[in-house]
Amino acid sequence: MTLQWQARAGLILIEHNDLAQWVAIQSLLAGGQMRWIALVHPGLTVTNDLLQVLGGGFFDYHVLPVTPERLLFSLYRADALPLAAADSGPAEVFWQD
Repeated sequence: MTLQWQARAGLILIEHNDLAQWVAIQSLLAGGQMRWIALVHPGLTVTNDLLQVLGGGFFDYHVLPVTPERLLFSLYRADALPLAAADSGPAEVFWQD
């Protein structure tokens, strides 16, 4: 018997404010059935490009250093919810520090 498992959640580290990086990330977000969680460097300057990338395709984001419990909750939720349930409607806030 062979067990098959396909990941439905992934992490992307965002360290630089670089337009080429945004283009690559947006193409990655557009393909497949993955839900992505952004890990954002704390020294990164918040720009409109960054906000568009974070709001346009990430399931969630965390500013480093992450709170382990919050990250695990996001990963669990991203993997456990059916695609239609998690990807429809406005984002909800499930955790506040």
